[in-house]
Amino acid sequence: MPGFFYGLGLGILWLMPYPPKYDPEKYIPELLRRVGNGELLCDLYGKDGFPSSYVVHGELTRLDGRWQQAYARAREQQAHAIAEKAVRDVEKTIDPEQAQLARLKFDARRWLVGKIAPRIYGDKTTHTLEVGESYVEALRLANDKMRQKEREARRIIDVDPETGNEVKKLGNNADRRKRKNVTISDT
Repeated sequence: MPGFFYGLGLGILWLMPYPPKYDPEKYIPELLRRVGNGELLCDLYGKDGFPSSYVVHGELTRLDGRWQQAYARAREQQAHAIAEKAVRDVEKTIDPEQAQLARLKFDARRWLVGKIAPRIYGDKTTHTLEVGESYVEALRLANDKMRQKEREARRIIDVDPETGNEVKKLGNNADRRKRKNVTISDT
């Protein structure tokens, strides 16, 4: 069977996989260095002594997280390198006939960099609301403001029928004969 060998342990015949062909301690640092210099992973798979995408991604996403922080730093450096290359290539374009192609390349790289490092190069703007201690507190305050506006819209105002001015109600002793109830709404 290709990829497996038979081992004998405790009197039982075991089917065991071959030892790994690629040692992560040897190829991952070089891979991260080249990614940080702006090379794409798809250009490195299976070339220059690097394993396939399956092996690389398996090692980069291991549960122990051994390479995850280094990979995140390399991807951020990669975004900076690609952005600098994009600007450099646009500045080199002198020929007006090549301007459209240069713009297309620049937009493609800008999109890629925005996906690799959205915090730095992303187009999305985020709005933060700093109220109280938490998000729940902000929602409660927004709900209170909305209810206050609804109450004001439904408020019944006492109006003097002769002048049309608002009359302040003084409890149960107010003169009811001179008032007329009018509902005022914002709509």
